[in-house]
Amino acid sequence: TCREDHKKKNPEVPVNFAEFSKKCSERWKTMSGKEKSKFHEMAKADKVRYDWEMKDYRPAKGGKKKDPNAPKRPLSGFFPSKGKFDGAKGPSKIARKKVEEEDEEDEDEEEEEEDE
Repeated sequence: TCREDHKKKNPEVPVNFAEFSKKCSERWKTMSGKEKSKFHEMAKADKVRYDWEMKDYRPAKGGKKKDPNAPKRPLSGFFPSKGKFDGAKGPSKIARKKVEEEDEEDEDEEEEEEDE
């Protein structure tokens, strides 16, 4: 009803939903119980209509099936191939130590090759 009143008063003015809903909620708070009862009765009637329409409703069987030949989605960056995942802490310390040790060994081998 607020929307209808606004359209009658200002048919060409676009509605800013945030401001409009604030004004409607203020109006609802100031209404008396007698005025609100009209809307509660409308809601009850709509609920009866909804229940009547839904009693014979049956969802479609099967629905939309996925194509078995469709390509798979790629893994996201949250699943790196290196290291083990240790809950919320990130890659485990053991995996990091192994990587650091391997890097040091590679550097040592390079230095030995250069010395020869």
